[in-house]
Amino acid sequence: MDAIEWWLSDIANKKGKRYLIIDEVQELENWDLNVASIFEDHTLDCQIIITGSNSKILSDKLDTSLGGRYTILQVFPFSYIEYCKFTNKTPGQQSFIEYLHEGGMAEPLKASSEEQKERLIQDIINSTVERDIVQRNKVSNPKLLNDLIDYCRGMFSREISINNIQNEVKSTIRGKHSAPLITEYIEYIEDVFFIQIPKTYSYRAKNVLSRSVDKLYLADTCFAIYEQNKEKGRLLENVIHSELIRAKYKVKRYFAYKNKNLEVDFLAERKDHSMLIQVCWALGDQSENENLWEREFGNLKETKMNANKLVVSLDENITSPHPEIRHQNVVTFIESLAKNTSLPK
Repeated sequence: MDAIEWWLSDIANKKGKRYLIIDEVQELENWDLNVASIFEDHTLDCQIIITGSNSKILSDKLDTSLGGRYTILQVFPFSYIEYCKFTNKTPGQQSFIEYLHEGGMAEPLKASSEEQKERLIQDIINSTVERDIVQRNKVSNPKLLNDLIDYCRGMFSREISINNIQNEVKSTIRGKHSAPLITEYIEYIEDVFFIQIPKTYSYRAKNVLSRSVDKLYLADTCFAIYEQNKEKGRLLENVIHSELIRAKYKVKRYFAYKNKNLEVDFLAERKDHSMLIQVCWALGDQSENENLWEREFGNLKETKMNANKLVVSLDENITSPHPEIRHQNVVTFIESLAKNTSLPK
């Protein structure tokens, strides 16, 4: 921490507000103790800003050293609205579909060719894996870790279980790896914000504890591995999850265990209100897609929770068959989230 000691000595006799900004703080030894000592020095009029790329290390050490006397600001890739501003595109269905495929990472968006874009994305993944996971956690099997990264890239917006991952790893890598090791590596991948695995909501808590199946979402769709034009619904679901998290909602999966088939994509909760949300690429005409309409609107109708109920899709001018459930076009929905206000009634 020699740089911080120099900084402290340099400002000792200076007046006015000072800022100490430490980038990638987890790379410094005993950073939490040093930050705490500066924080406790009331003779310094100093605001401390630290950045890092490992959620678990930062939160654990901050809780220990500062006892909750801090504010966390999570930085995300570009939202859809930010993407439109960055690329000078007009918000609408066409630009939204482009965003689904391009994602919100700044450097890849500036790439001059598809080859350069893919290389930049792979560089981001490689540096994250090597610096933030392998080196920090002294990973003993980097190949398994990289294979799990690729597995997550292909399984976005899908259910996963450790048993299924074990079987997949065994068949593709031809090696047997323990469930605890795979679980540990998946947690590492989540800790560096590469994936997010929402919790499950149920009225019966014991059913949540007994579930061995989770669903994962990527931090950005530019990391996704998928067949072009065949995975549109999964891309859409992943983006909606990210937009909800960005709007400071606590997001869970919703299950009603009295009916094992009753699932709602997202339960999004915030102090001001809650939402139950079904995500669908396109509903189309009700008379031609009766089963689809029944699944998307019907599951929401059956839920008893007191929350706003909403079906989100790319369709426009859809009239909900149930007065307590609304439909909203995805661009309109995201614009509402971006304003950080309650959805229009």
